[in-house]
Amino acid sequence: MATQADGLTSSVPDPLSEVLGCGLDSGDDRRQAQAYAVQAAKSAVQADADAKSAGNAAVRAESWAAGGTGTRTGEDADNAEYYAGQAKTSATAAAADRAAAETASQTAVSKAEAAAASAEAAAKSAIEAKPSDVATQSTNGLMSAADKTKLDGIAENANNYTHPSYTARASGLYKVTVDSTGHVSAATAVAKSDITALGIPESDTTYSAATTSAEGLMSAADKTKLDGVTAGANKYTHPRYTARASGLYKVTVDGTGHVSAAAAVDKSDITALGVPAQDTTYTHPSYTARASGLYKVTVDSTGHVSAVAAVDKSDITALGVPAQDTTYTHPSYTARASGLYKVTVDSTGHVSAATAVTKSDITALGIPIGEDHEITFSNIATGITIPGIGSSVGKSKNYCYTVGKLGFLSITFESEYNTSGTAIAAGKTLFYVEGVPKSIHTRYGSQNDDDGDFIAIRSSDGEQYILEATHNSTGALGIKAKEAIPAGYRYKINVVFVEV
Repeated sequence: MATQADGLTSSVPDPLSEVLGCGLDSGDDRRQAQAYAVQAAKSAVQADADAKSAGNAAVRAESWAAGGTGTRTGEDADNAEYYAGQAKTSATAAAADRAAAETASQTAVSKAEAAAASAEAAAKSAIEAKPSDVATQSTNGLMSAADKTKLDGIAENANNYTHPSYTARASGLYKVTVDSTGHVSAATAVAKSDITALGIPESDTTYSAATTSAEGLMSAADKTKLDGVTAGANKYTHPRYTARASGLYKVTVDGTGHVSAAAAVDKSDITALGVPAQDTTYTHPSYTARASGLYKVTVDSTGHVSAVAAVDKSDITALGVPAQDTTYTHPSYTARASGLYKVTVDSTGHVSAATAVTKSDITALGIPIGEDHEITFSNIATGITIPGIGSSVGKSKNYCYTVGKLGFLSITFESEYNTSGTAIAAGKTLFYVEGVPKSIHTRYGSQNDDDGDFIAIRSSDGEQYILEATHNSTGALGIKAKEAIPAGYRYKINVVFVEV
């Protein structure tokens, strides 16, 4: 602290700063001691200031009394003693003032020393003061280990925050209200009017296909074109160059890898490569010509046959081939013309004997003998043609064949085999067949004497029609159309029958 008295300045230590610098701040007793120390320090400072002031006054008095203090210019010639002869009374008073000043100075020094001692004692008392209790929520004190652990676990600038509660909402589209804390405090479902109010059309927006002048959707044709373009493709135009006829050229290749120039190769270009200017003539060695035969040959280092000698029998036998020829004589047998034979095979696998097969050979196997029957067509309806017979009464063989009790009847006919012909009406008799074995008559007769049997036929175009087969009193088999048969097609009837 700086104190000024009578124009003189002195620096004195600040006991208050020393006391406060001790860092004692625990408890009322400690604070009370600090207050006493501060007050004592203030008193000591004030006493020191008074002492200094008195001392300064004494020095000044000495300067005016007798000089010699070095504090005032010309003091040795301007002092009390100097003027003593002229004013003895003033000199006596000055001496008295000097004595009083010295006394005051001594008194101030004593007070300052006492104040300093008191401040030191107060500071010592404050330092030695110790609080005895741990701090509680209502009383100051020391920090407990538990409170220190809790404090260390709290984040910097942490606060005691409780999040407000709001009404929960299911997933959806809402208009929301946000409060001052930034939370959604209210929500209402979005209606169609809320959407249209934003300028969004109420109905679907229809887009057209994009054109070269207007944006739009990609058309199917554009998509097809795009799919046909390789990724990373560009619009490349191949440069044009002078065409060349087939030949041998010296070429110049540009930076794009294309032949940009070509000049015909001449002989000097070839010889410059080290190729001889003259043709190389090769002379093949000559050897003795040989006629066709079996030879032992010698091949030289160039791969040519340089010598030959005829192969003799000893060369063959040396290879392990028998010296004698093996002659095979095939046995002779009687030649036979094409036919059906019973044959005898000898031990060498050859047919040594053959006799013609007879009917008894067949029946001996249990196979019944089949017979061809000649059948006669009659009453052929107009518009019906029987191949090989025509449209009138006629006979034909091999249309009916029987083997034992089995029989097969196959009849082909045409119904006006052209598109402009006459169709056969339903119920019309196509033709009669005579000469069919009794078995087929028995079959038909046994099933339905009145209506006969139905036979399905197919035309050459795949359509199916129904015929009816009956027989009359003379034994002739009649074929009748059960339904209309169109003209312009060929039909075939195949009947397998069994004698019953």
